[in-house]
Formats: sequence, C-alpha cells, structure tokens
Amino acid sequence: MYSLVMNFTRTIRFRLTLIYSLVVFAFCGIFVLAINMYVTGWVNSEPPLPLSVIAGSNNRPGGQALRRFADIAEAERARIREFRIQDMLQLRQASLISLFPIAGASFIAGYLISGRMLKPLSKLNKQMEQTDSGTLGNRILYTGPDDEIGKLISTYNGMAERLAQTFELQEQFIQNASHELKTPMAIIHTNLESVVEDVDATPHDLRKAVKAALTGTANLNKLVEDLLTLSLVQQSHEPVNLGEVINSVITTISSRERRIVSMTGMTDQLTVNGNRFLLERAFSNLLDNALKHADSSDPFVEVEIKHQRGSAVIRVTNNGDQISPRDLPRVFERFYRAGDQKKTGFGLGLSISSKVIRDHEGSISAESENGLTSFTVTLPLKRT
Repeated sequence: MYSLVMNFTRTIRFRLTLIYSLVVFAFCGIFVLAINMYVTGWVNSEPPLPLSVIAGSNNRPGGQALRRFADIAEAERARIREFRIQDMLQLRQASLISLFPIAGASFIAGYLISGRMLKPLSKLNKQMEQTDSGTLGNRILYTGPDDEIGKLISTYNGMAERLAQTFELQEQFIQNASHELKTPMAIIHTNLESVVEDVDATPHDLRKAVKAALTGTANLNKLVEDLLTLSLVQQSHEPVNLGEVINSVITTISSRERRIVSMTGMTDQLTVNGNRFLLERAFSNLLDNALKHADSSDPFVEVEIKHQRGSAVIRVTNNGDQISPRDLPRVFERFYRAGDQKKTGFGLGLSISSKVIRDHEGSISAESENGLTSFTVTLPLKRT
C-alpha cells in the first residue's frame, strides 16, 4: 500500500495537479484575504446616520438634513455596529469554508485535465517498455496538436526508425563479416588438413600448404584490421596538411604497385582538422581501388586537388572498369563488391573511406561514365 502511494505521488500527473491546486488555492486565499480586510475596515469605520435621524432633521429649524455623529443615540450606533460584525463573521466563515471545496474541485479537475494531456506520454512509456530490437520500427500514432508532447513523440518515432535501421545494418554486417571470415579460415584449414592427412606429402607440398596458410592468415589479418578501422571512433583532431597526406599516399602506392599516379592542382595551404592516420587510410583505399579497376593494358589514374569555397575537393579518377548505374548507389556499403565478384578484396575499402570522410564532416560521391570512374571527396578546411 505504501509503495502504491509513493509511486502515485511520484508521477508527473500528480505533481502537476498538486501545483495547479496550490496555485488556485493561493490565489483564492489572497482574494478572500483582500475581501476580508476590506470588510474589516468597513466595519471599523463610523456607522452612518440612521434614516430616522435624517428624516427628523428635515423638520427642524434651519432645515439641516444631516446631523453630527455626536447627536446619534449611542444605542442605535452600537446596534448597527453589531449587525456589521455579524455580517463580517458570516462572510469570513463562508469564504474560508469555500476555499476547501474550491481546492478539492481544482485538484480533481486538474487531475482529469492533466491525465488527458499526458495520455500520449503514458502510451509512449508503455510502448517503450515493450520495445526490443524487433519492434523498433513500430511508430506511435499521435493526432494531437504539434506541441511539446507531439514533438517528443515525433522525435521518438524518428529515433526508433534510425535505431531499427542501425540494428538491421548491424545484423547484415555481422552476417557478412562471419561469411568473409570463414573464407580465409577455410583456406587455412583445408591446406593444413590436406598435408596432415597425406602421409606421402613431400616438402614441396608442405611449403605450398604453409604458403597458402600464410596468405590466408594475411587476408584474415587485413580483414580484422579493416573491421577495427570501421569501428574506430574519432576522439582527437589536429591540424593536418592534406597535400602532404595525399603526396605520401601517392608515393607509397606508386612505389608498391610500380605504377604511375598523376596529380594535378594545388596542394599548399590545404589544412583540415582531423586524424592523419585515418585520412591516409581513406585516400589509400581510394587509390588502391582506382589502380585495381584501371585498364590493365593502358592504366590511367589521376588525383586532382583544388580549393573551392572553404573546402578541399579531391577527385580520384581511373579508366577501365565502369560501375553500372544499379551498383553505383551501393559502392560505399560494407562488403559490397560491384561488377566482377571475383576481384580480390573484401568490399570494405570504400566503406572505410566513406566513414572516415563523414567522421571528418566531409562528403564523398561516385560517378562512372564514358569509360571513367571518379570518386570526389570534399573536406572543410581549417579556419584560420
């Protein structure tokens, strides 16, 4: 019983009702006090001339209608004062008694009105208690005015929808990650198992199996590293020279792949707030992707940098494989590989680049036409 009472008194509905009732009670109390003070002053004032005195004075010599208060009989003045005091006491008693039913009525009315106004919140609370990952997409229907409660429910519906999408993407990510992790692990397991069970395995067979296992381990390590990068949360930003980052990436990749990557545009005074390691990783993935899909017979990869309206715009262009209009909107999805699914990689490179760019408050887009594929990155420059 005590817990029920405590739970009831802790509700917003009860507290609002109590506040409304106290405010009404206070205003009524002030009003009653003012009336009683006025009546008390009126009672304590001198009583007026009785009508009999006024009427009698008209027949006296001099024709004076009003006489001084000293001429009034003391008994009659006392009787008038007694009537006034009785009226005052009755008024005081009635006004004080009326405060309590007014307070009670205001409490009941306030409780009913607040209950009606807070009903959508009760509905919201009930639905939130029943919500899990499978019912996040269920919206709360609200037909009331666009007030604070309406905006709260609208915000909740938007949040629930975003969470539902996030859970769906997370589930897809886990399924894709599990599938991708199985591939290198299966390669390692198959190669090692074959040489273990083959009693006639030669040293060449052993080296071949170990080499395949090492390749699978390297791929597995690369996949885990990519997954960790995707889950990395940006915590610290510092001034980063974007020109130096791109120059470093081009130099490293050109040396590793032994292929020329041309660069045009300005690279000086392009400073952004960000994480140098992650930015290098983002542009490295873009260049790796461009080199991977460039025309094998006559490869062309170009990086164009320019300053535009307070932002750095970097465009990475390659010839060769063209992305179909159907695949173009999905190239930044995790584990998505457009076109030839036999291409090496896990489909995480562009997703990582997109996440890093968005974490730096930038944008990235892709277009593919006339035999050229371009990825355009826009990053806000550091304000001086």
